[in-house]
Amino acid sequence: MENKIPEVISKIQTTQGAHVFYLTEQTAAYINNALTVHFFDNFHLYWQKGDFLPSTIIDYFQETVDHLPSGGQCYRTWGHIEWGTQQGLEKELLSYEKKIKQLVSKHHLIAVCAYDAFRVEQHLQEKLGV
Repeated sequence: MENKIPEVISKIQTTQGAHVFYLTEQTAAYINNALTVHFFDNFHLYWQKGDFLPSTIIDYFQETVDHLPSGGQCYRTWGHIEWGTQQGLEKELLSYEKKIKQLVSKHHLIAVCAYDAFRVEQHLQEKLGV
């Protein structure tokens, strides 16, 4: 499976969407892999200071990835982005995405930042590269 990861990543990057079908013959390895998944409440992270503050989130993300073992493993993240007020949101989201992109590149991660399309205005979606 490890040999196929770069191929899968390449396909994901060149499509408009992706569906992953994971088939394994090594059930013990699959279970061990599943047990390495770490979950945290995105509301707790995004609302620690009362609203969406990129610096708080970036610090947490940086601290988390700094403690990951580096043995050739592939790390993936998925975050559903939450915020309260729209005031000043555009500047904050653009700053956040820029910093996350730098961290992802630095640590060779695969990261998904998920947004509610109804809450992100069209012009901001375009600036974010959607």
